[in-house]
Amino acid sequence: MSGITLKGLLNLGIHPTTEPPFARKIRIANLMSMGSIGGAMCFLILQVLGVLPFTPLEITVTLSLATLFLLVMVLNAKGKHRTAMYFLTVEMTLVVMSLELGYGGNADLKALIIPMVLLPTFFFDKLSSRIILTLFIVAAFFGSIILQPYLPDFFITATATSTQIWTIYAIAHLAMFTLITLLINQFRKEHDGYERIILEKNQSLEDRNLEISQMNEEISAQRDQLEITSRQLTQTHKNLTDSIAYAHRIQEGLAPKPADMRARLPEHFIMLQPRDAVSGDACYFRDMGDYYILASVDCTGHGVPGALLTMMMYTIMDSIVLDFRVKVPSLLLEQLHLGIQRALQEEDTFQSDGMDIGVVVIHPKERKLEFSGAKHALHYWTPEQGMQHIKGTPRGIGDGMTAHLPFERHKLKIPLNMSVYLFSDGFADQFGGPEGRKYMRARFRALLTEQAHLPMAEQIKRLQKALQDWMGTEYPQVDDILVIGARVG
Repeated sequence: MSGITLKGLLNLGIHPTTEPPFARKIRIANLMSMGSIGGAMCFLILQVLGVLPFTPLEITVTLSLATLFLLVMVLNAKGKHRTAMYFLTVEMTLVVMSLELGYGGNADLKALIIPMVLLPTFFFDKLSSRIILTLFIVAAFFGSIILQPYLPDFFITATATSTQIWTIYAIAHLAMFTLITLLINQFRKEHDGYERIILEKNQSLEDRNLEISQMNEEISAQRDQLEITSRQLTQTHKNLTDSIAYAHRIQEGLAPKPADMRARLPEHFIMLQPRDAVSGDACYFRDMGDYYILASVDCTGHGVPGALLTMMMYTIMDSIVLDFRVKVPSLLLEQLHLGIQRALQEEDTFQSDGMDIGVVVIHPKERKLEFSGAKHALHYWTPEQGMQHIKGTPRGIGDGMTAHLPFERHKLKIPLNMSVYLFSDGFADQFGGPEGRKYMRARFRALLTEQAHLPMAEQIKRLQKALQDWMGTEYPQVDDILVIGARVG
């Protein structure tokens, strides 16, 4: 029992999750119960001491009432708060009514009924509960007035003195006054506590608002900075886009003129499909009168780096072809290799930045064709022989590791209706199909062979459709794609 405290009894039945307004009602109920038990005990002591009339009935009633008030606290402890409040309201009313009827008009206790009317309003939010209990209290008030003349004053003995009657009156009113004082004091403490909590919460909210305000200022500053950065990025992106678009126009300007190619090759196609805005793959063509040169070029990388290498290739190739009039394809490749190494400062290194290229030099009057390839093959088709191919030298332009290998020179006679094909590895390396695999060179050669007898305009359409069907919508293009086809015989 040493663990029981007044505060603990006051908070009996209250848990951390109990709402504060309802917790206050529970405390008031516990306080009224403890006050009533204390009052009953005072009555009992005064009766034992002979200050008040002493009868067995009074002792029984006093102990019974104390027990009933104790029951209110037990109900609160068990969480039956509504029942406890109903019970307390009814019990308080019955106590005052029993005192009035037991002591009769001698004690004049009817006024004590009046404070009871406030209990339903305080304890209950539900209107029906308030009305029922208020009607009960009013009925008890008027009932005690009506019944009093017809009932004996069964608490008062024949020997009761006027002093004892006055003492009952004084004690009853003092008890009620004390209870009301305790209730008011409890309300004040509750109010002060809530006010302190509200002030603390308000201070916390003010601190939080200040914190939020500072955060908003920081966010605003960050947003302004992000807007500035966004504008800068937008401008940078525009500059890059404009630069790439300009590079694309330059690349197109360096590419073979369609009219020049049609003059020499009425039937041909160039399927150039860059992965990005500009391409690392390129077609080279120059008409030198007695002969013309056709080449497929696949530079290291794609996009802007690849495009820069194609521009370098056009410049060096034109110097070799136009200025030095080199027409042997193997010599042309050797000179291109040296030019790329000098341009990229790779003479004394083993770097491999450069390109793969296949070069065909065609002499129409002599009806002969010469080919040299740097990791590029020549495929050619005739009605009699079908599709044939010549492998290129396994040496890349600009590759210092394989520079010791000489470029091979191949010569062919040009029969009637001969077609030649040069291409990069972009088509064969494209992922797609039902299993997401590469198209592969064997499948690509089979596709070329299957349609080689068709007009060139029809062949490029079929190539484009085959590529689109292979990629579908699921697989993006992984590299630049170049396929050149021409009827040379």
